[in-house]
Amino acid sequence: MLFRGLYQSEAEAEKIMGTFGGLLGLARFAMASVGLAKGDRGPGRPVVADVRGVHVAGIDLGGMVMLRTQRGLIDLRAPVVSAWVI
Repeated sequence: MLFRGLYQSEAEAEKIMGTFGGLLGLARFAMASVGLAKGDRGPGRPVVADVRGVHVAGIDLGGMVMLRTQRGLIDLRAPVVSAWVI
C-alpha cells in the first residue's frame, strides 16, 4: 500500500490527507501513482462518493456504493464524485 506505515493515528492520517486537500485529492494522487486512470463509475470500480457532504472512499456496486464503516460494510445510494478504472 502506498501509505502503509506512514501514520499511526487518526490525527496523522488527517495530516496526510490535508497535504492533498482532503480525501479526493489523496485518492487522485494515490490512484495515479499506481497507474489507475480516472473513468466513469461502474460495478467493482473504486470511487469517492459524497455522503451527506463528506467524501468517502468506496466501491461502486452499480447504482449503490459499498463503504467500510466502524461497524462493518454498508451499501447505500450516494453521488459518486470520482471513479477509476481497474
